[in-house]
Amino acid sequence: MARTATEDEKATAAIIVAMHQMLSRDIPELRDRFLADQTPEIRDGYWCELADARELLGL
Repeated sequence: MARTATEDEKATAAIIVAMHQMLSRDIPELRDRFLADQTPEIRDGYWCELADARELLGL
């Protein structure tokens, strides 16, 4: 049985998704430069956190 997310978890997920949308829409080159400078684990973590946040919010 899936657990219910707390309000804090939902708020954090909303911030993650909003930041990604802002960076992707307004300054994608900044996002790409940031991710290019990171280790593979951090890059993978970024995309995993984003996917988890979207799933939590039902997007």
